[in-house]
Amino acid sequence: MTAPLIIQRNVNLQAANTMGLSVSAEYYACLKQHKDLVDVTAYLAEPGLKKPKLHVLGGGSNIIFKGDVQGLVLHIQTKGIYCLKEDEEQITLQVAAGENWDDFVAYCVKQGFSGIENLSLIPGTVGAAPIQNIGAYGQEVSDTIEQVNCIDIFSGNRQIYTQENCEFAYRQSIFKQLNVQGLLVESVVFRLKKHFIPNIKYHPLSIVFKEDLPTLKRVRDAIIDIRNSKLPNPVELANTGSFFQNPIVTKPHLQQLLLLDENIPFYPQSSGDIKLAAGYLIEQCGFKGQLFFDGKVGMHALQALVLVNYGNASAKDVLNLAKKVVDSVFERYQVKLVQEPVLI
Repeated sequence: MTAPLIIQRNVNLQAANTMGLSVSAEYYACLKQHKDLVDVTAYLAEPGLKKPKLHVLGGGSNIIFKGDVQGLVLHIQTKGIYCLKEDEEQITLQVAAGENWDDFVAYCVKQGFSGIENLSLIPGTVGAAPIQNIGAYGQEVSDTIEQVNCIDIFSGNRQIYTQENCEFAYRQSIFKQLNVQGLLVESVVFRLKKHFIPNIKYHPLSIVFKEDLPTLKRVRDAIIDIRNSKLPNPVELANTGSFFQNPIVTKPHLQQLLLLDENIPFYPQSSGDIKLAAGYLIEQCGFKGQLFFDGKVGMHALQALVLVNYGNASAKDVLNLAKKVVDSVFERYQVKLVQEPVLI
């Protein structure tokens, strides 16, 4: 017999967000099984109940709480990986939204399923992956997504978003645009390959594997080593990973920037525009390794793109530093940085 859904009051969320911000949720429910989705839908449909503002929380690695959270926080921790279909070339898996993303990558690599190995060690949950369209080292999760299964918690109605319906773009998806209260990702369907063709165009990977073609596991291991060499573990040092998106500029803008700084790294895109390295711009503005507001926050010493909570920082401290970085980069380069973590 499964346990009933418990809705708690005034729950501290510090351990539930990787930036380590101490804020309180007015109401909180942890959804660990399918029945919990049914129960919370029934609860919200009770006659006379005023519908609360809903906030969906996964791994807490891509959010910044600006203060105590009013309304109901639904913490998605559902589990399950199911095979929908399989042939000699590929496999289709349906994965519960609450599965840890890197655990899922590790599972696929162990089974010999390729397509997401370059996304190793990205924090967060499977359900959050399509929302942000996570990407790294030459791969984007949208390349493998067949569909995203959603549920409207207020009505219980389900809706399927095909890959085309998701409107994926760089760090973008339809889910970031919808702003529909009560709609949450229930599961994601991935189509993965069984025959591995390594994607090692990313410069550090091409150096590691310049003399031989790697196995699937070796690619994952190499990416983990690269990430660990420059990105702090949020369990040890509170952060949300890359705090800003890599900006996209036009070719004419790039030419102006190269006159200002001929060493700016740039990456041509299929659209014809140019992607810049936000970490380089931030570093050139002098923020790398610097502490602010009595040492509570700073930009990491090994990667200027990572904003770190060094202890007891408030959301105000984090957002004030982010503004300083944005203003400084714009003043020097006329490039507007966009924050990656969602503000709640």
